[in-house]
Amino acid sequence: MSAVLANMLSGKGKPLMDTIRSEIKSFIRIEQGELTKYDTQLEADMRFLFIIIVTASLVMLLFALSFDFFLYREKQQQLENLVHLKTQHLLKIQEEMNNKLQQANVTLHISEEKFALRSNQSVMR
Repeated sequence: MSAVLANMLSGKGKPLMDTIRSEIKSFIRIEQGELTKYDTQLEADMRFLFIIIVTASLVMLLFALSFDFFLYREKQQQLENLVHLKTQHLLKIQEEMNNKLQQANVTLHISEEKFALRSNQSVMR
């Protein structure tokens, strides 16, 4: 303790404290510089992360829309196939009906000819 008192009384304490204060201020400036660099890097990293999130979101949205489009096209194709099958079935029924009508028409003509022939024969008698 006497050495401390001796330094204080000799006037060496003030320059020593000034040196300590100067060193502390220098450390504070260095620390503030490092914090500024850290903040700048953090800000850049956050911007990069935001870009990645936005890009990933857009890719997922594009994927979802593509998936939805492919499902829509698949359903459209199934519907077209169903309409085609139903149309083929109805065409087959129509063809059968046309054949029956043709047969009925031929039978009707034959019947008309027989009737006309009988009518002529009965008129002649």
